[in-house]
Amino acid sequence: DLGVSYMDHLDTERFDSIVGLNLTASSVTVNVADPVNGVTNSQQFNLTSDSGISDLFSYLYEPIVLDGEFTADIPVALSTSSTVTVSFKASTAGVGGLVFGLAKELGVTEWGAKVGVVDYGVKTKDTFGNYTVQQRAFSKRADFTIQVPTEQVDFIQSLLTQYRSVPVVYIGSNTGKTQFKSTIIYGFYKDFSIDIAYNAYSVCSMQIEGLT
Repeated sequence: DLGVSYMDHLDTERFDSIVGLNLTASSVTVNVADPVNGVTNSQQFNLTSDSGISDLFSYLYEPIVLDGEFTADIPVALSTSSTVTVSFKASTAGVGGLVFGLAKELGVTEWGAKVGVVDYGVKTKDTFGNYTVQQRAFSKRADFTIQVPTEQVDFIQSLLTQYRSVPVVYIGSNTGKTQFKSTIIYGFYKDFSIDIAYNAYSVCSMQIEGLT
């Protein structure tokens, strides 16, 4: 089980989560402080990926690859004078985006989730079969199948309907060693459907189109 949630950014008054997108840094530190007690919560995230390291040789000789995303849970009981500071460790840091919002859990993502990208590059072939390739931007995409409690089907149907054509952060995997950063997508759903399959749980299918 992977676990799925999304982050609502419509309510700008309150937030309990931060997501960093398309980052260039070796690590990120998130500190929560107030004027009386100082730093009350501190979290550090290592953005150096080890997913391609399988042995000592690859550890020593493979180039360093950065994850580019992080998710942080923030204490909800913040005072109005609290300060949240996000710091990056890098010679030259790059930040694609920081999204603050309220996280809501939809259900449990089933294994078999599909992730990929949409490439907007141009490949032109002349009459002799020679290609001219122009690299352009790309966006992430994903297909999730989610187990949701059957008793919450009406709630989830209504909730997702509210967020049609609204960009939010979708997180397909957010727990432990099974966290896949490739399932963190800032975008919108193209389509969703709920199969009221069993008494205990139902199955929701979603197609997510990323904006980054």
